[in-house]
Amino acid sequence: MIEFDNLKEYLKCGLGFTDLFEEEMFHYLLKRDGKLFYDPATKMMCDVNLTPVYFVEQVYTGSKSYL
Repeated sequence: MIEFDNLKEYLKCGLGFTDLFEEEMFHYLLKRDGKLFYDPATKMMCDVNLTPVYFVEQVYTGSKSYL
């Protein structure tokens, strides 16, 4: 899992949003929990309970290391 605590790092790693739902969920969960997790094996964004929230279509190209 790769942890994100701000939008800038998320976008810098090559990830993005396919639609408004994904973008709104990202901002909502970031505000609620303070961070989100990306699972590169399933390409899913997860909340702090590691519950999958939405599928990420973009390819992870960042330098953030796996947790």
